[in-house]
Amino acid sequence: MKRLNSLSLVIASAGLLISCAHQSQPQDFKIVDTKIYQFDAYKNLGIQGSDDRARAASAKLSGKEASEFLSSEFYLKAADCSVRGEFSKALEYYKLAFDLTPHNQFVLKKLTIELIRLGDLDTAKSYLEKEVSLKAPLGEDEGNALLLAGIYSALDMSSSAREVYQKIITEGKNIQEACLFLSRQLASDKKNLEAQSILAKCQSKDSQEPMYAFYRGKFYQDGGDLVKAKSFYEKALKLDPDFYQAALGVGSIF
Repeated sequence: MKRLNSLSLVIASAGLLISCAHQSQPQDFKIVDTKIYQFDAYKNLGIQGSDDRARAASAKLSGKEASEFLSSEFYLKAADCSVRGEFSKALEYYKLAFDLTPHNQFVLKKLTIELIRLGDLDTAKSYLEKEVSLKAPLGEDEGNALLLAGIYSALDMSSSAREVYQKIITEGKNIQEACLFLSRQLASDKKNLEAQSILAKCQSKDSQEPMYAFYRGKFYQDGGDLVKAKSFYEKALKLDPDFYQAALGVGSIF
């Protein structure tokens, strides 16, 4: 049951990142405009081969321009397959695209999301661990770190998950998901004081976010401290008067 709940968090993270990916793309990601090439782009770029794998091998030998062009083509094919529900086929195209443009964080994110969708968490973990290092700066893209932490949780690697969540909270710009996932994980392990400490730290960095106060109230209520629970629910409502979950929390105490 614990693994199932953790896997649900990974899928929730993946869903959030898919949604964000449709809204914007990182500045370092680009799809090559095929219109800049003449009709026979493969010939002009030196790409040969009778199938996708052969063409991928040929593009690598031809150089960066050919690799980026073919990677973009594979990426578009993968996205189309994913929309049509052909997830296994989409995965193969994402693998080919990432192999041609290693360290492309956007393609890596899409690749690992397909692996998660298909339930292959171990392979997704292997890909992400090569790019997300606890010893290196987090960088601009925090989504892959969030996915890795979720996978660690689903695989019962709680200590590793907490390290990654802590890194996101310390170095990241968008810390809400990491903060809430980590605090809920700690609370489920009956480590309420640590959960409260994490939420307080996140609240200090993002003082206008009511979710932190709400969860502090919830955890206090779960622990039987109704006075503190009511106080934090009211703080959440002060930040967002329409936050109905906090209003329900206050009502549940009376």
